[in-house]
Amino acid sequence: MTRGFRLPDRSYLPTIFERLAIDEQDQQEILAAWPSPAADLDIWRSLEHAYETLIKDLGGHAPLELPGPLLDSTPTARYFFVYVYLAALADVRRLHAQRRIPDEVSWATLSDLGRNLKRDRLLLGDGGLRTSGWLRLHFRGSIYQLGRLQFNRGDATRARVGDSPDASEPALDIHIPESGPLTPEACDDSLARAQPFFARHFSTARRLPRARVEHHPIPASLRAHRREPRR
Repeated sequence: MTRGFRLPDRSYLPTIFERLAIDEQDQQEILAAWPSPAADLDIWRSLEHAYETLIKDLGGHAPLELPGPLLDSTPTARYFFVYVYLAALADVRRLHAQRRIPDEVSWATLSDLGRNLKRDRLLLGDGGLRTSGWLRLHFRGSIYQLGRLQFNRGDATRARVGDSPDASEPALDIHIPESGPLTPEACDDSLARAQPFFARHFSTARRLPRARVEHHPIPASLRAHRREPRR
């Protein structure tokens, strides 16, 4: 049972915005377009529906589609998914605490929201969150940032070079956030942290083969600065 769609108390927002790396311009626009059932009941009900869809799969890692607003031309609609994720923040933080995820890992992971807001503005010329559906992984506790790289739980359904793991085996997908240069040393550090982290905090991950995580070679194409592909 969920607690229902509930946005954070506005008195907590300065701290929340800082933790989520949301810059001043986006903060102002998010607050200016803050939704309420009195202002727009239709979009409020859409927010409730999207929130419930997300939270029902809290901790899951299968593909998940979230319903969006009927129209995306208003400021509230452009920031629609920001409001969904703000409402889900307490739920995913509770899940992190239950799994004993370190606070620094929890907030480093969730702060990808701010980075993606910056990218949206750069790509589309105004504020909002329209190009980053993959943040559904972050706000249902499915992906974690460990140093330079992010890892999310999955199944070994894709063929690997020189290896064909059974499709039922647990596996980790690797993502490269847009947060600066990508060095072999930083990648090695992240890869070395991944298997112990998931074995400690996710019981099914104890079957992850260490060699596949820690010693998988870094392709030459990743040894220079890379930008995450648009999703």
